Amino acid sequence: MFKKFLFLILLFFSFYTSAEQIVVQGPYFLKGAMNSSIAFVKNSDESISLQEMGYGTNKSIDLYEVGDGVPKIETVFFDQIKSKRNLIVLVSWDEENISAIHYKIHVYNYTTEGVLEKDELLSNDKNLEGYDGYSGNGMIFNLKNAGTIKTYLHR
Repeated sequence: MFKKFLFLILLFFSFYTSAEQIVVQGPYFLKGAMNSSIAFVKNSDESISLQEMGYGTNKSIDLYEVGDGVPKIETVFFDQIKSKRNLIVLVSWDEENISAIHYKIHVYNYTTEGVLEKDELLSNDKNLEGYDGYSGNGMIFNLKNAGTIKTYLHR
């Protein structure tokens, strides 16, 4: 009887914890980094956290918050820019209130130890953010896939 009770408690606990956080993409291993990977986790408020995982620990790197829309990870890829290893992430938000999709590209550097940090210079580049639509005025954001993003970043 005790075993059944313990099993039910563990089962309930596993459902409760899995409802709190759901991996929406990943894990992806960081090329050249020892035993380190990243994953995108949907939080209970629908925001998405970028987490670095290594040696049994999780470290929160960034948070894509719910704004006028819920964040969605569109593209994730790795690239080397100016001899630095990078993780590039394209996030979108469907902002129905202005009939637009908002896009933002985030760039992170990482080392052989797997330590990720935001590349502030690239991440703050105004050309790496934009809208499609915007109340019917026909705006188009052109950096929506790995190929176009790589071309821009390597210029």
